[in-house]
Amino acid sequence: MLEKYFPRKSFFLVFLIFMVPLIVTYLLFRLYPLVFTVYTSLLKWDGVRTPVFVGLDNYVKLFNDAVFWNALKNNCLIAITSIAVEIPLGLILAYLLVIEPGIKFKSFFKTVYFTPMMMVSSALGLLWTLLYDPTFGPINNFLKTIGLGFLAREWLADPSIAIWSVILVIVWQWTGWYFILNLAEISSIPTEIIESALVEGASKWTILKEIVIPMMKSSLFMQITLASTGSFMYFDLIWVMTRGGPMHSTEVISTWLYREAFFYSQVGYSSAMATVLTVITLTIGAYWIIKVSRSVGYR
Repeated sequence: MLEKYFPRKSFFLVFLIFMVPLIVTYLLFRLYPLVFTVYTSLLKWDGVRTPVFVGLDNYVKLFNDAVFWNALKNNCLIAITSIAVEIPLGLILAYLLVIEPGIKFKSFFKTVYFTPMMMVSSALGLLWTLLYDPTFGPINNFLKTIGLGFLAREWLADPSIAIWSVILVIVWQWTGWYFILNLAEISSIPTEIIESALVEGASKWTILKEIVIPMMKSSLFMQITLASTGSFMYFDLIWVMTRGGPMHSTEVISTWLYREAFFYSQVGYSSAMATVLTVITLTIGAYWIIKVSRSVGYR
C-alpha cells in the first residue's frame, strides 16, 4: 500500500536524507566516545605519551580508592535527599496550589518556585558562595543580627557541614522542577473526583494519600528516575562552590574524575571512573524505568 504513494527509490532517498545524518551523528558523538572511554579505561595513559595496556588495573585501583568511595557516598546522599525532599516538597506545593481555591497570585508562586531551576548552575554556585561567605555573607550576618550568632559557620569550609550546605542549594534549585511536573499531573486529574471526595467529608490529606498519589504513581516513578540518575551527574555547581573540598567532603564522582583527568593527567584511570559512573546511572535508570512500565500495566 505504501509503495503506491512512496515508491521504493523515493523511500530510500528519504531515508538517506533524514536518517543517515542522524545515525552518523549518533555514532560519532554518542557511541564512539562511549567505546573509546571503555577502551581507554584499560590503558595507563596521560593523554600525551604512548598508552600502555594495563587491563583491569585501573578498576582495581578505583575500587581501592577511598576518595572514589567518598564521592560515591556523596552522590548517593544527593540522590536520597532529592527523592526524599525535592519530590515530596514539590508535590505538596503543587497540591496546595490546586486544592486551595483561596490562594491568590498563583502565577506569582509558580514563577517563584520555578525560577531557581532556570538559572545557570555555575552562576547559582557563585551566588550561594557569596551568601555563605563567613565574614561578609548575609546568612551569617543575619544570624548575628537576630542574636543567633552562635549558629554562624564557615558553611563551605567546615568538612562536617559542607556537603549539607551544597545539598541545600541543590534542593532549592530543583524543587521547582518537581513542583511544575506535579502541578501538571495534579491539574490533569478530573476535578469531579476531588470535589466528590470533599463533599463526602474526606480531608485534604486523605485525598492526597488515597486519590492523588495513586493516580500519579507512574509520574512519581519517572520523577524518582530523573532525580536518582541526575544526582550522579552534578559537576558545575559543586565545582564552582567547593571544587570538591574541603578534604574531599563535597567530592562527587564527576569532580574527582575531572581532577584525575585534567589535574593529574590520569586519563586511563579517569576513563575507568567514567565507565563505572555510566554503568551506575544505566542500572539505576533501567530499574526505575521497569518500575514505571509496571505501574502503567506493561510487563
